[in-house]
Amino acid sequence: MLIKLDKNTVTNAVIDGQFNSENDCPRYAISMGAELVYKSKTVLLLANGERKTKSVTESLLNEPTPDVPISYGQIYSEKGGNLIYILDKIAGRELLANKIKLEQKGIKIEIRNS
Repeated sequence: MLIKLDKNTVTNAVIDGQFNSENDCPRYAISMGAELVYKSKTVLLLANGERKTKSVTESLLNEPTPDVPISYGQIYSEKGGNLIYILDKIAGRELLANKIKLEQKGIKIEIRNS
């Protein structure tokens, strides 16, 4: 599905360093809704930077909620889906700080240095 990117998304793409200016940023993108994504056998989530730390952490430590759409990945995993997060140290730091809680929930953490 082709969607028009909102102002916030365009601004964040520049802030995150993906584009030099808002003029360089695309205004449309191809998007898949969560319903379609969760029909796959494996979902790969990539996140980096400070802006993603809170949502990544809440998505695994708290109960699923529409306020954090990726948190529904917990239900997807419970139904047999394979959900893999690939995070930089900043986005994943709170997960690392809560490693014991995550392991108690059956969530495996692997740390790989590149």
